[in-house]
Amino acid sequence: MPQPLTPEMLQDVSDAALMAYWNDLTQNIARIEGFRATVRAEAERRDLDIPLPPTPKMPVETQQTVADWGWETFGPAPIPHIAARVVGEASELIRIATKGVRLEDFTMEQRAAMTLEAADVAIFLMRFADLCHFDLAAAVDEKMAINRTRKWEMAPDGRHIKASDKCAGDQGDV
Repeated sequence: MPQPLTPEMLQDVSDAALMAYWNDLTQNIARIEGFRATVRAEAERRDLDIPLPPTPKMPVETQQTVADWGWETFGPAPIPHIAARVVGEASELIRIATKGVRLEDFTMEQRAAMTLEAADVAIFLMRFADLCHFDLAAAVDEKMAINRTRKWEMAPDGRHIKASDKCAGDQGDV
């Protein structure tokens, strides 16, 4: 799997090379969209009921836009304050999530509230990452590469733990 492109990787790239990257990206997106449309049309022509994934929506917000909004709206913030806000928003999410076990247990209003609380957690994680000068998406990719190499087991209380952490208490659980 290719490494995600980071701003640091582009710092020494010439303007011409950056424009070439951009043109390649937009051409590849156009090719993918064209392929999706062709497959969808052929499936319809054959009257096939195949599930084609929806066209992915490019996110409007990024770590940078969220961080910029945070600076413009609230100004500088101490790192511990933002870390505490992550925990606070996660607590709100947990408060709602403990009202059920499976998705079917929740009302549509509770599902919507969980969605917004999860978004709040993500927003504060993005602000935290910005304050600490790291790319959150790249950090997630790096951590998932590590997690995928680990062996996981079920603890007696239902949590998943690393097989090497059987006696390590709460460390290493997911």
